[in-house]
Amino acid sequence: MKKVYIKIGFIFFAVLIISGGFFIFYNDEYLKFKQHLSFENLKKEKILMAENIPEVTELKKDVLIPEPPMRVSEDARNIPVRLARSKIIHFTNLERENNNRAELKESNILNKAALKKLNDMLERQYFAHISPSGTGIDSVVKSVGYKYLKVGENLALGDFNSEKYLVSKWIESPGHRKNILNKGFSEIGVATKKGNFKGRETFLAVQVFGSSILKCSIPGENLELEIINKKNDLKSFIKEMDSMETEIENINQESEEFNAKIENLISRGNFLINQGNDLIEEGNNVYKNTQDETKAEESWNQGEALQKEGQEKIASCEAMKNKINSNYSTVKIKINEYNVLISMAGDFSNKLKVLILDYNSQVEQFNACIES
Repeated sequence: MKKVYIKIGFIFFAVLIISGGFFIFYNDEYLKFKQHLSFENLKKEKILMAENIPEVTELKKDVLIPEPPMRVSEDARNIPVRLARSKIIHFTNLERENNNRAELKESNILNKAALKKLNDMLERQYFAHISPSGTGIDSVVKSVGYKYLKVGENLALGDFNSEKYLVSKWIESPGHRKNILNKGFSEIGVATKKGNFKGRETFLAVQVFGSSILKCSIPGENLELEIINKKNDLKSFIKEMDSMETEIENINQESEEFNAKIENLISRGNFLINQGNDLIEEGNNVYKNTQDETKAEESWNQGEALQKEGQEKIASCEAMKNKINSNYSTVKIKINEYNVLISMAGDFSNKLKVLILDYNSQVEQFNACIES
């Protein structure tokens, strides 16, 4: 009988060591793990880094297109065969002179743009500043190689009996007059043609006004391209950090779940062991009072079975404890990698800010040149 008491005492003592010792060790490691996962400040630093990148100032490029395009109906019998470009430019500049505006210089490139627009309207039978395919005069002047600060377009459709009359009709329209007298324009191109429009022989006329980009110092295109590339690189850094955050948070979630399972298993295991100890003690009392080993054996067997079940539950925590330790090591590595990325991205961000501020300064000077 003494053997049974020793056996019971050993089992109970061993369980206390396994249970208590493990649980204390586990909570200590888990606390370290949780503290190490507290990288919210790093995440905030990443967010602020992305938000503090200044906006790139846009170049001012104006496209002036008065609506609606001008239509005039006259007696078709009195209209000439052609309208001369030189005379249209002459009467246009006369209006500018009368309003204290500088003379517009004829531009061969803008003449090409005007003719290209006119032919497109005749061929596709539309009369509008925007073509059926969605292109406007800004696209047309670019296609003929004109780099502009400001561009404008006047259109006219109708039976015009002279160049002077055509310009006078544009002057009567506020939007068209604004283009003709605009101080920001320095060059002009003109195209006119008599042709069949919607089944009727009539004139189409196009005036294209422009101010060449060459008159102002242009911000460096290479600098703009470098900014675009660096912004894309910074986005890649942030995307990689986002991915790493998700990975760390998933590991954290897994360890939280293991923690809950371990606490439940240890609580349940200790409960079963305590129940087993009570039954063994009950069997001991039966044997002590009756000397009937058969009656005592039933309680002993049930108690030992409960003790064994409790020990198994506690022992099953070992694999999860090892996984938490592994997670802890993995997270330390991941957060170190995250720190490196934050540092690299921070340096990258600071260099990008300097580039943008330099570019914006050039753009502001450029835009001020345009306004003047």
